[in-house]
Amino acid sequence: MYSPGIEALLSRARQLNKEPLTPEHIERIRQNATVIALPLDVAEKTIQDRGYQ
Repeated sequence: MYSPGIEALLSRARQLNKEPLTPEHIERIRQNATVIALPLDVAEKTIQDRGYQ
């Protein structure tokens, strides 16, 4: 799971970039983002809490 959430990271990058992100930008952000391993139930609850589902 991304921490902070990938949507938050991409949203902030869009604000800073002031134009749509290219697929290369998105991939670079994903590759450099912090990811943590969580038990499945915790990950599912976190996704719900973040409003992604």
